[in-house]
Amino acid sequence: MRKSIIFLFVFIGVLLVGCKDGQQETVSKNDNIEQNDVDQERAEKSTRPRDLSLEGRSIVIPSARYSSCWDESNCSIKPENPEEALPDERVFQANKFYTVNSAEVLTFITSATSAYKGELIAPDLIEVTQFYNDNKEKIEVSNNQLSAPSEKGTYYLNVHAKWEDQIKGEAYYAFKLFVK
Repeated sequence: MRKSIIFLFVFIGVLLVGCKDGQQETVSKNDNIEQNDVDQERAEKSTRPRDLSLEGRSIVIPSARYSSCWDESNCSIKPENPEEALPDERVFQANKFYTVNSAEVLTFITSATSAYKGELIAPDLIEVTQFYNDNKEKIEVSNNQLSAPSEKGTYYLNVHAKWEDQIKGEAYYAFKLFVK
């Protein structure tokens, strides 16, 4: 039994050493430093926001960014139905975290993870299309704020955000609201 265990360990060791690629990549310390400098510079120059959310009195409603383009002179992204753009319906189930009062004022907030480098710049223009049952309508946004619908129900928002000043880019976001 003991010989079998020793044989097994030797066999695994030979297998691991024998399968190792004989070529080793050598990277100089200067190459690593230069690459890190380039990565840091790229991260610092990247000013596009990672997330756009809606903030109410006591909640923050997440979005799903489903289409975007940055630093392009001719951006041709197209909107989708926000109900279909939301990635996982379970995340957006009706619960107290995503439920708002009728006519509650909601504010668009740009945010990013702690790993994000650079300045977070709010969109210069936000256009919102609201989907409710089989109807869709444009919703007025003023000072990055909108009012929740006054009628109870489940609403989907398609948000087109544009950055035209300090940075160039645009993105589409999908939201789901439960109005009580």
